[in-house]
Amino acid sequence: ATMMHGRLVPLLAILAVHTLKVYSSDTFCIDYDLDIEEQWPSFTQCLVNNETTFSIDMGVRQTYNSSAISLDSFTETYKEAVAHLFAISQNDKLRYVLPYCRNEHEFCIQWAALGWCDEDPHHMEQVCCPACKSAEMVHWLIQCPMDIHAPHAWKPGDLNKFFENLSKRKEYEPTVHSRPKGGPWIVTLENVISEQEANAIIEWGEVYGWEDSLVDGDVQEDGTWEAVWSEDRTSSLAWCIDECMEDPIVQRVLDRISNITNMHSNHSDYMQILRYESGQFYLNHHDFHHYQVYSSSGPRIMTVYIYLRNVSKGGGTRFPYLDISVTPKLGRALIWPNVLNEDPNVQDQRTHHEALPPIGDQKYGATLWWHQRDFKTADAQGCAQ
Repeated sequence: ATMMHGRLVPLLAILAVHTLKVYSSDTFCIDYDLDIEEQWPSFTQCLVNNETTFSIDMGVRQTYNSSAISLDSFTETYKEAVAHLFAISQNDKLRYVLPYCRNEHEFCIQWAALGWCDEDPHHMEQVCCPACKSAEMVHWLIQCPMDIHAPHAWKPGDLNKFFENLSKRKEYEPTVHSRPKGGPWIVTLENVISEQEANAIIEWGEVYGWEDSLVDGDVQEDGTWEAVWSEDRTSSLAWCIDECMEDPIVQRVLDRISNITNMHSNHSDYMQILRYESGQFYLNHHDFHHYQVYSSSGPRIMTVYIYLRNVSKGGGTRFPYLDISVTPKLGRALIWPNVLNEDPNVQDQRTHHEALPPIGDQKYGATLWWHQRDFKTADAQGCAQ
C-alpha cells in the first residue's frame, strides 16, 4: 500500500487506474541514494534517514497514462527528476535556479520517458526542466538572457530571399547544388579568396599551433558545455582571434565574407581554421545547437566553409541526406543554412554533413558560423559558446 491524500491506497488499485494524477508539489521521501521510498508520497513532511527534510515544488502535477508508457518507465523517469532537483538543491551555485526549474505541463514526465527531451530539446528543456534534468541549462539562460529587442539576422522568409540573391552573384560564379522544393539551399561560390589570402590564414594556424578538434560534451555546473575529444572528429584546428583578426589580409577576407552574407561581422563566430591530414575526417553532424536558440547570440543559422587548398583525392564535404558532395578547390566557398526558411530558430535536419578524409594530401579549410543575433558582443560578456 502507499499513502495518497492522507490515506492508505492499495498499490494494485493504483495500477488499475488508467490515469493517475501525481501531485508533484508535495514533499518527497528520498533516501541517500536518491530513491523515492513511496511511489507518489503525499506527506506534509518527509525525513531522509530521520535527519534531513527535502521539499520541492516540481510544478504542474503529472499525469500517468498507461496507454502511452509503462508504470515502471514513468516511475523511473519521475525518480530521476526528483534526484536531479535534489542534487541541484545541494549545489550552492545552482540552488537559486529551483524556482525556475518546473514542469509546466502535466505530461512532462511521460514525454521525457518517451525520449522527447532528446527529440525536441530546446523546447522540452525549458518547459519540462525537472523531467529533462536541465536545471544547468536554465541557469545559463538566467545568467545570459536573450535580449528580446536585439536585432535578428533573419526573419521568417529571409533565408530564401538571401539565397536567391546569392545565386545571382555572378562575380563569384555561383553553383546551386540544391534549392527549395527539391531540398534546402546548398550553394558554392568560386574565387572568394586568393591563394595569398588562403596562405595567410593557414600561416596563422601555424603561429597559434594546431590543437585537436573537439565536440560538445556534457553540460557543466555553470551551464556551459564541455568541449571533449571524440573519435568522430579527428582533424586539428586553430582559432583566428586577436592578432589574426587584426591582420590586414585576414580582415579583408572577413569583410568580403560579411558582404557576401549581408550580415554584420558581429553575427559571426571567430574563424575556425582546420587542418585534415590524410585519412582524417569528421563524421555526420550538424552545426545547429539547440541550446543557443534562447541564448544571447542565438543559434547558428548559416555556415560558410572556405577551401584553402586543392586536394587531389577525397576531402570533400558530403550531405548524406541529400546525396550531395562538394569537392575541395582553393578559393571555393560552400554555403548552406542550418535552419528553416519559415522559422530561422528551428534546425533543418537535411543539412547534416560530413567531412570526408583526404587521401594522400593535407586539406585546409576555414569555417565561419553566422548567428541569429550578435555573437561577438555576447562572447565578450561570457555568454557565447
